[in-house]
Amino acid sequence: MRRLLFVIALLAALGTFVLLSATGQVARADNNSAVVIDNIGCTMIDASGATTFSDSDHRVSTTKSGNAVTKCYAVIPNNTGKVVKWSFANTGDPCITLLGTTNTWQEVIDAFGNATLSCTYKTAKT
Repeated sequence: MRRLLFVIALLAALGTFVLLSATGQVARADNNSAVVIDNIGCTMIDASGATTFSDSDHRVSTTKSGNAVTKCYAVIPNNTGKVVKWSFANTGDPCITLLGTTNTWQEVIDAFGNATLSCTYKTAKT
């Protein structure tokens, strides 16, 4: 049931990304392959393991040497007073974005609730 809720939350975030993409700010430098997308939102996991949606994030996708990394930054609840780490290894859930699905991801929440979600993809070299 938890996995189903996680997938539903991720699909909702993807739908929100598509709907809000016209209002987000996108910047791309011609001499590098970084794409920055601000204020889109993403679904993350809080310290207790529940999914939570954050609309105050900063998402960066970069491609270098055939890899793409998508990062999401947010402040989310963490009442444990400790660093909490989530990944495919301890959730069994993949990271799903517009770049695709990957099991290579990690979310780290510091003791103050500052969270970073990083998803890494292998991409075709051009």
